[in-house]
Amino acid sequence: MFAVVFLPSDAISPPAAVAELLTLVGAGAGKIGAGHPKEPADSMIDTNGEPIWPDPDPRAAPRLSHDPTGVTDQCATWVRQMTASLGWKIERTYVTKEAKWGVVYRADVATQDDPPGRTRYMCWMSTGRHPGLAVFAHPLKMLDARQSLDRLPAE
Repeated sequence: MFAVVFLPSDAISPPAAVAELLTLVGAGAGKIGAGHPKEPADSMIDTNGEPIWPDPDPRAAPRLSHDPTGVTDQCATWVRQMTASLGWKIERTYVTKEAKWGVVYRADVATQDDPPGRTRYMCWMSTGRHPGLAVFAHPLKMLDARQSLDRLPAE
């Protein structure tokens, strides 16, 4: 299951965003960016063959040590508040700067009850049809192993 939530730039509160994210995750297909892809490219590529969100695997882009734009701080705050409100734990983070997406913040999180059920949250500043922070969730372990992700590298 994939889910993308576009947070308006007028600072939506994390509890409201969590409620929206849970609505998307619980509702399945038919919401923004939600779906169950059968192949890795399904739901990740637009009609022009372009990705609709950054690659969940950050290894193709260099790690960013300092972000003067503030996107990292906004994303880290949102993910920290969201995970705390759900009782989850942030395990690792990784920040990159990419030509198409700008600063991309990634965080692997796990529930306290099921650490193997880790999820990667990605956050970036969307400037397209839905301006503001965009948050993407992708489970690390998928039924289709081709869609599974390794844990983020340690710092």
